[in-house]
Amino acid sequence: MTKETKAKPMAYLTVILLAVIVILAGGFTYSYVSMSSQISTVCNQNRSFASSMDGLLVKLVSTLPSNIQADNSLIQTLNSTRPADYTAMIATLQNEITQDSALITYYGSLAVNNTTTMPAPSPCY
Repeated sequence: MTKETKAKPMAYLTVILLAVIVILAGGFTYSYVSMSSQISTVCNQNRSFASSMDGLLVKLVSTLPSNIQADNSLIQTLNSTRPADYTAMIATLQNEITQDSALITYYGSLAVNNTTTMPAPSPCY
């Protein structure tokens, strides 16, 4: 075998290796671009959902004080009229007041601190 016949298989192997590298690089590039687009879409949906949830929580927390006031008024009415089984009704209303107050405290502190209970890493930065 001459040097020329030994060089031909090496040249073929080099061309094949370069072709494989180019094909793999193209595949990885396509995957990266595709994944990047999907992440961007998810991030936008997440931002939209978070802003709608913020509005919902603000509405929820803003209505709770009036609910507490209404429950307190009902308790006063029940105490003055004393219908049958009024103590159970008062206990239920007091439980609702406690729950509403806890929600106001919890969500109020989140709004003041602008934090969430379990921050998660975000790919949206």
